[in-house]
Amino acid sequence: MTIADRSRLLVLPLFAAVAAGASAESSPPLETAASSKSIEIGDTRGGDLDPLFDDDYEEGVNVGVPDPLENTNRTIFGANRQIDRFFFDPLTRGYRLVVPEPARKGIRNVFSNLNSPTTFANDVLQLEWQDAGITLARLVVNTTIGVAGLFDVAGSIGLEKHNSDFGQTLALAGVPSGPFMMVPFFGPTTARDGFGTAVDIGMSPTTHILGPVVLVYYGSGMGLALRDEHFDEMKALEASSLDHYSTLKSAWWQNRESELWGRREDRREDADYGP
Repeated sequence: MTIADRSRLLVLPLFAAVAAGASAESSPPLETAASSKSIEIGDTRGGDLDPLFDDDYEEGVNVGVPDPLENTNRTIFGANRQIDRFFFDPLTRGYRLVVPEPARKGIRNVFSNLNSPTTFANDVLQLEWQDAGITLARLVVNTTIGVAGLFDVAGSIGLEKHNSDFGQTLALAGVPSGPFMMVPFFGPTTARDGFGTAVDIGMSPTTHILGPVVLVYYGSGMGLALRDEHFDEMKALEASSLDHYSTLKSAWWQNRESELWGRREDRREDADYGP
């Protein structure tokens, strides 16, 4: 069994466990005015726009995230918070204390560069030829001049990084999002994006080079690298939320919509992207 196969076996049962909770849910989907903030979806080509931590976030916005598994999701969310409290939060604080910010940024750049082939593959599958060219150019420039990706030289000359994953590829192919799911350890996703994440993990060179353990550091969604980069904002969001689950769900959904369509609004009408 290959490392990629083991990584898929590591992730896919988690999604299956959450989906199995559907039979235990007897209440209809809950439509709430989440204690969340509105997000302006714009062009993300020019940088790492993250509406989850946007300062213009306003309260009282309804979002169309389908959540028929809310009771199960809230239970998993509570367990995840305890894991955060006793494991990931101390680990993140220790990492930030021991490793200087320039070094942490450089490590994130290296992992991002290693993941470029996965981004390139999804660019091609999405028929986004300009994005594919930019990704390939970034890989060449940052691997050579950027010292194996330690420095984002490509970004400094106008070749900006963008996000491209298999969940986006499925969305552009017309695959519906499916229900919102809170996955143990990995956090929020949907059925479509959860499957897309498993495929991306299997395709990622970091999985084959460093094995599934790399997910703890650079895992999709809630790896240590993302926690480090947004640790203060995440804690502020939690402290200001009356209902942290609803706030996080709303913010995640709007952020995901921005990733899907912020740079390709012209293709939105051609895809059946709804639940």
